[in-house]
Amino acid sequence: MSSSAIPCFGIAAGAALLVLGWTFRRGALRAGLWFAAAILGQAASLQLVHAGPAVGYQHYLDVAAIARQQPVSLVALVALGLAVAVAAARRWGAIREWVARYFSRGSAILLAGMAFLTSATLSRHASAYVAELIVASVVQLIILGAVTTAVVSLPEAVRARLLERMDRILERTGDATTAPWRDPTMLLLALGVVALSAALAFFSYERHPHVPDEVAYLLQAKYFARGMLVMPPPPVPGGFDLDLVQAGLSGWFSVFPPGWPVILAFGVLAGVPWLVNPLLGGLNVILAWILLRQMYQQRTARLAVALLAFSPWHLFLAMSFMSHTFSLTLVLIAAVGIASARRTGAVLPAVAAGLAIGLVGLTRPLEGVVVAVLLGIAAVGARGRRFRFAPAAAVGMGTAITGGLGLWYNHLLTGGFLRFPVEQYFARVYGAGHYEIGFGPTRGLGWAGLDPFPGHGALDVLVNANLNATVVNQELFGWGTGSLLLVGIGALLGWRLRPNRVMLAAIAGIVIAHSFYWFSGGPDFGARYWFLIIVPCVALAASGIERLAEISRGNAASRVRSGPGHLAAAGLSLMALVTFVPWRAVDKYHHYRGMRPDVRAIARDSRLKNAIVLVRGARHPDYASAAVYNTVGLEGTAPIFAWDRDVATTQALRSAFPDRSVWILNGPTVTGRGYELVDGPVPPRIP
Repeated sequence: MSSSAIPCFGIAAGAALLVLGWTFRRGALRAGLWFAAAILGQAASLQLVHAGPAVGYQHYLDVAAIARQQPVSLVALVALGLAVAVAAARRWGAIREWVARYFSRGSAILLAGMAFLTSATLSRHASAYVAELIVASVVQLIILGAVTTAVVSLPEAVRARLLERMDRILERTGDATTAPWRDPTMLLLALGVVALSAALAFFSYERHPHVPDEVAYLLQAKYFARGMLVMPPPPVPGGFDLDLVQAGLSGWFSVFPPGWPVILAFGVLAGVPWLVNPLLGGLNVILAWILLRQMYQQRTARLAVALLAFSPWHLFLAMSFMSHTFSLTLVLIAAVGIASARRTGAVLPAVAAGLAIGLVGLTRPLEGVVVAVLLGIAAVGARGRRFRFAPAAAVGMGTAITGGLGLWYNHLLTGGFLRFPVEQYFARVYGAGHYEIGFGPTRGLGWAGLDPFPGHGALDVLVNANLNATVVNQELFGWGTGSLLLVGIGALLGWRLRPNRVMLAAIAGIVIAHSFYWFSGGPDFGARYWFLIIVPCVALAASGIERLAEISRGNAASRVRSGPGHLAAAGLSLMALVTFVPWRAVDKYHHYRGMRPDVRAIARDSRLKNAIVLVRGARHPDYASAAVYNTVGLEGTAPIFAWDRDVATTQALRSAFPDRSVWILNGPTVTGRGYELVDGPVPPRIP
C-alpha cells in the first residue's frame, strides 16, 4: 500500500464506520452497508490510479502494476462490482423501466456515450486508451450501482425523513432581494469553503507556491505591496533566472497582467498571502447564491451552491496561488450586476459590472474578452426605465475604465498598449509566433506530454477538448460515478428552461474561445482554463436533480419535493469529501512539481544573515522554491538565494556581492529529500 493510501483509507474507513453506526440506530443497516461499501470502493479505485506530484494526466495502472502494488484494492473493488452486478440482475426489469421513464432511447445513448468518452484521458496508444475507457467506465458503473442500491435500500420511513429534512434546507424562506448574509445555510457553506481550502493550503500545499505561475504571481505581489511597478534589475540576471520573470531595460518583473497580483499584495501586506484565495472561494459561494437565486427557483439555486461548495475543483483552486479563483469572483460580480440591471433597469449595477469585466481582462485577458462578449450581449437586453441601451452603455464605460488600465500597464512595461509582457517574454524565449492565439504550424511551445502535435489545428482542438472534459469529469465533483453525467442530465431534461440555455451558452462560449489557444491548460488544478464553466455546470447539475424529482412525482400530490436523486447527490458529495479530496491532497498536491517549503526555515537561519546562498539543482523546483523567500530588490541583510547555475555565474555573483559570505544549499533534486546546507560560510572575498 502506498504512503498516500494509508491516510486516505483511514479517513474512508472512519466515514464508513460512522455511516454504519448511523444507519444501524435507524434500522437501515442494509442501506448503510451499501453506502459504506461505496465509500471504500471509491477509496480503493483511487489507489488504482497513477496521478502523483509530477506534471501529467492521471491514468489507471496496468494490470501487472495493480497486481504488484494494489492487490487489496483490486480485490475490494472486484468484490463490490460482483455484488452490484448481482443486485442489478435482480432488479434489471425495474432499472429498464426507470431509464425509459426518464429518458428517450436517444437521450440514454447520448448520456451513456458522454459518460464513457469522458471516463478516461487519451493515451499514446489507441489500444491502451480503449482499454482504460472500458475499465474507467466499469468503475463508474460500480460506484453508481452501489450508491443507487444504498438509496433504494433505505426503509421508507427513513427515506421520507431524509427527504423532508432536505426540503427544509432547500426551501428556507427568502427571495431575490433577501440579504445573502441573512441566509445561515449559505453562510455555513461559504465558511466551510474558507475553512477547508485554508486547511488544504496550510497542510497539503504548505503555504508555498508550487507552479511556476504561482512563483511569478507571488513575486509580483511582493513588489506591488512595496509600491513598485517593477524591481531594479538584478546585478547577475543568470543567477536569478525564474520562469515567467523578465529582466530588461524597464526593470525586473513578472510578465503576468497585474489584476490578481494586486489583490494578492493585500495578503502579502497582512503576512498571509496563502489565505487570499480561500477567502475568495468563500466569497464566490455567496456571489453564486446571489446570482443563481435571481435565475432559478430558490431550491435549485441552493442545491447548485451546495454542489459548488463541495466541488474539489473549486476547493483546490481556492487552495492555490493561481489567478482563476479571483477571475471567477470578478465574473460573478459582473453577472450579478447585469442581472440586477436587467431586473431593475438601474445603471449603477451595470457600471459595477463593467468595472468587473475590465478587471477580468486585467487578470486573465482571454477570459476578459469572452466575458465581455457574453455579458455584453446580456446587457443589451436590459430594460432601462428611460433608455433601453443605457445599461449596455454603462457596462461599456466601466469596462473601458478598468480595461484601459491594463493597456496602460502594457505600455509602461513593453512600450506598446497592445503588447503584453507575457507575449514579449515568450517571443524572446521561444521565438515569435509560438505563443499567440490562433491556428497555424508555428503555434505551440513543444511541451512534451502537454502539446501533442506541432502547430495548432483541428486535431489539437479535439485533443485539448478531450483532456479538459475528462479532467472536469474527475475534478468537478470528485464523484466515483463521474461528474459530467449529472450535468448532461440537467442539459437534456432541462434545456427548455431559459436559465439552463443561458448556462449552456456560457459553457459553449468559454470552451470555443479557448479552442483557439494551442494549450489545454495542462493538468494543474483540473481544467483550469475552463474554470469559469464551474457555475454553469453546478447550475445544470442542480437543475437535473430537480427535474428527476419532478418526473418521479409525476401527477401525484406530494408535499415532499426532493427525490432519490437528491439523496444520491448528497451521498456522493460526502463520499468525495472523505475519499477524493484527501487522496488528491496527499497524492498530488503535497510537494507538487517537486516544490518544497522546508527552505523557508533555512531562510530564517540566523547564520545566513548578510549571506548569499547558492542553490544547487534545477531552476525549477530547486531554485524557484528558494527564490520566493528573497526580499524585494534583494535589499537588507536577509539571505539572498541565487541559482548556482555554472562556474561563470557563481564567480559573477561573488563579485557582485563582495561583502556577503557564501553558503551552498543543495536542492531536493540533488539530495533526493529536502534542502540541505552543505558548505559555508565561505569568506566574503573572491580567492
